[in-house]
Amino acid sequence: MENDISDLSHPEAHSSLVILFLILSLSALIGLLSFSAYLYKSNSMLKAQRNQQIEQVQRVDQTERLLQSMLQDCANYSTAYPELRTILGKYGFSVQVAQPAAGK
Repeated sequence: MENDISDLSHPEAHSSLVILFLILSLSALIGLLSFSAYLYKSNSMLKAQRNQQIEQVQRVDQTERLLQSMLQDCANYSTAYPELRTILGKYGFSVQVAQPAAGK
């Protein structure tokens, strides 16, 4: 049994283990680099989606303010045209109009 490679004192066994260790280390390094690239790409996509959502929320808030202003203008206009209150009520808007002060 002089040529038995399983004997760790044998030089070929030692070099085989070193080569195996290097291959496993290289495989682990490639796997970690791939996973890091995947996480970086995912993080970039999530940041882009978050920025889009922030922009959408800002547009919705701006549109809501504009619509509230428009609804208030319609409510003020409806004092002269009560049928406008009926139309607004048909779509779920209850109009509260400040009545002009008496004696003016």
